[in-house]
Amino acid sequence: MLQSSQSTETPGFMALMQRGSRLHHEGDLPQALIAFEEALQALPGNLDACSATATMLSLLGRPAAAYRLLLEVETGLMATADGAANLAIAAESCGDMPKAYSAYEQALQIDPGNLRALTNVGLISASLSQWDMAIACARKCVAMQPADLNHRQTLSDVLTSARRYPEALSVLQEAGKAFPGYLDITIRHITVLAFSGDLEGATTLETGLDGAGKAHLREFLAQSLQRSATSSFELLPPGSPFSALQLFAVQAYAAMAECDWRNNSRLSELTRDVLIHGRPQDFSTLGKDCQLYALTLDLNDAELVQLNSASFAAAVNNRDTPLPAFVPGARKRTSPKDERLRVGFAIHQLQQLPALRQQLSCCDRSSFLFHVYSFATPSEPYDEDALRPLPITLVEMAHMTDAEAVGRIRLDALDIYVDTTPEARWYRPQLTGARVANVQLGQHNWFSGLPACWDYTMSDTFVHPENTEPPSHGAVVRLPATCWLETHAEQPAAAVPARESLGLPPYGFVLCSQAMPVSLDSFSFLQWMDILRVLPEAVLWLPACNAKAAVHLVREAETYGVQAQRLVFSPPMPAADMLASLVHADLVLDTLRVNQPQEIEDALRLGIPAITCTGTGMASRIGGSILRAAGLAELVTDSPAEYVKKIVELAHKPEALQGLKRRITAARTSSHPFDLASRLKGWQSAWTIMAQRSRMGRAPASFDVPSPPDGSHGASG
Repeated sequence: MLQSSQSTETPGFMALMQRGSRLHHEGDLPQALIAFEEALQALPGNLDACSATATMLSLLGRPAAAYRLLLEVETGLMATADGAANLAIAAESCGDMPKAYSAYEQALQIDPGNLRALTNVGLISASLSQWDMAIACARKCVAMQPADLNHRQTLSDVLTSARRYPEALSVLQEAGKAFPGYLDITIRHITVLAFSGDLEGATTLETGLDGAGKAHLREFLAQSLQRSATSSFELLPPGSPFSALQLFAVQAYAAMAECDWRNNSRLSELTRDVLIHGRPQDFSTLGKDCQLYALTLDLNDAELVQLNSASFAAAVNNRDTPLPAFVPGARKRTSPKDERLRVGFAIHQLQQLPALRQQLSCCDRSSFLFHVYSFATPSEPYDEDALRPLPITLVEMAHMTDAEAVGRIRLDALDIYVDTTPEARWYRPQLTGARVANVQLGQHNWFSGLPACWDYTMSDTFVHPENTEPPSHGAVVRLPATCWLETHAEQPAAAVPARESLGLPPYGFVLCSQAMPVSLDSFSFLQWMDILRVLPEAVLWLPACNAKAAVHLVREAETYGVQAQRLVFSPPMPAADMLASLVHADLVLDTLRVNQPQEIEDALRLGIPAITCTGTGMASRIGGSILRAAGLAELVTDSPAEYVKKIVELAHKPEALQGLKRRITAARTSSHPFDLASRLKGWQSAWTIMAQRSRMGRAPASFDVPSPPDGSHGASG
């Protein structure tokens, strides 16, 4: 509630104010508002009357009117700490955060001990990931009122949000001594222990709760911590038993998605422990997210294969009711004369349709019929008219149960089912696990190990060189050039944003990575910091990072001795503008553990060189696959040391860099990565061979797709 300030008043004015206060106390807010408004008319500009009227307007759901009223007397309000705090609260309720923050600062300048201002400045700072300020404010509140438990809880919550778990535990331990047996302290203690990786400690405390305490813990997790936007499951799904491992995994994945790598060592340790001693349900607890995030952890290939296989099996088997068995050929086609191969695509969401439409428009319509299944709830309508000319049927499946989705897909009597969703939140491995087509595969298999229900791994001669196919990858189909198929439908904006508008310096070497925070790993970042230390005039441009990731990356950079201004984070902008702005990059850097193939393709079609470092699996070799297919083998390095050396060398040789740009520009009319139709021919040929083997009753087997007779990289159908 807004507080009033002192001012001079008349007897009639006082009577109106007293009447308004009495009505407010009695709960008659509309009549109280009328009384305060009459008082304000009697003495215009009176701070007490303005504050009281604004309070009633806020309580009656009219915050904008309250804020406008207080702005009329802003000068008077800003003269006192309480008045400035009142204005700040009103501004914050209307979303005017700059005004709110400045008013809170004014309140604290007048009275450094103003608790309302301290508390709210801390909360605003926390929402902006300005953790030092948020924690300082919360600590000061505790120091001023040590007997107030709310301040201690706020401090522990802020420290937990900042992932400063040892400090949060220290605060909770002190609070537990001051307020023994207090349930809210206990549930926070359980949560922080789980988040910090002390699974045994968290489980022991949770076991000691009674039924009401356990319910309160779940309510706290649901209301205070919320579901992570980067996770595919809730902290504790309704009805599931308490799992400290799941709590730890959820927060660890959320941290990694913001480039906060402080828990990576503990996550690697616990993941290895699950691999050695874990039960099947432990892999389900870790969730399918571990398949993606584990790629950036310090795990070896054998561990990744085991983790992928076990996690996929746990996701497929995590069902209350079994799905109907698949019977090959049980469903007759409605048109016996239609000999076209039926290929189904599982996609994340309808926003993928422009790129998919671009791909399928290049396919042989006389030989293929396509079905598209979207698993995410659509956030916006799609262009139905644009799909009508294509041999496509589209089915939205977000509302269907697994059994309904399996039954619906089987109605289409698919020859080939292509899953493009494994790394997405909406991935439904139960569908492929139940088998919906004679032949099933993933469009790309970033993870080491092949799910048992995938029959083939789509690859190429670089990702899987001859005689180096690991058994865990099953049957490998090697395309003659790159197996990368995705492409963005967006075109660069006509106008190129100025360097200054992007935060880039007027001069200097610009190294760029568009890797999303979720796939940016600490090992790649370490190499980039080594490069920046050697190239004092260079900057690292990270236009894809969000504000929270930027805070963590700046902290990491300063840890490695690199000043914060050497990292440049562009403001959010439309995809077309972002593509157009890439012309300011001198060199695009690929991440080492999970390559960024779309980033490389975007860079090449804009004439910008990109450089990669190859590893052992598809996730770390797909970048090299694209660059070699584009005739840029010299930009494919074999070790981190060579990667760093090559980048530094190019920065010192601008003429060599310009030569690369000229070669890329010339290759855009003939090189395989820029020829979508040629790429699709190879895939069509592969689909045809797979379907023929299946119809003949032959098991999946590895094969190479031959280059076409004309010598181009496409494959004949």
